[in-house]
Amino acid sequence: MLGALEDRTVSLALAFDGYDLGEIEVGVAAAPESRTLLGQDVLGRFHCEYRLAEGRLVLNGSTPAYLPVHLGAGGHVLLELTWPDGTSGTFVFDTGASISVVDSSFVAAHPRLFELSGVSTGSDASGTSAQTPAALMEGPSILGHGFPGSPVAVVDLPGLDGVVGWPLISLAAWTIDHTARGAACVPCGR
Repeated sequence: MLGALEDRTVSLALAFDGYDLGEIEVGVAAAPESRTLLGQDVLGRFHCEYRLAEGRLVLNGSTPAYLPVHLGAGGHVLLELTWPDGTSGTFVFDTGASISVVDSSFVAAHPRLFELSGVSTGSDASGTSAQTPAALMEGPSILGHGFPGSPVAVVDLPGLDGVVGWPLISLAAWTIDHTARGAACVPCGR
């Protein structure tokens, strides 16, 4: 037992799905709920197939034809979302986001893509809750596939257009090769 919980970093020898990852620094956070997050420091070492609607993650599986993606701070995958009117934005792929999030300045610059719909209450990974404006975002194209409109929270995200969260991520199987900086998706049911 760890005793009193506190925010700290520890170094552990880590094996994941049969792969020996050696020593890795792991953040231990005092959180209101017990939840384990697997971050890009681990996933970034693999070719990952995210089948989240099925509750599966496949490591180093089949390799589809990729489109290039960029990696942001901390190894986060950055996807380009586009709309038929020519608008595009850079969004972080975040399997832990229960809703997609869009920067308030992006919404203000492209109001025809968003239908404001009141407020949404959400919590971040630390357990902090806040109310934010909510909207319905017109369906974008991601990695060459069209997606339907989805709910979003509107917040200030300096330097970032948005975060692709569960409402969109759950609609496809995503293959991301972190080391080759490539990605593909196949919408569910296709």
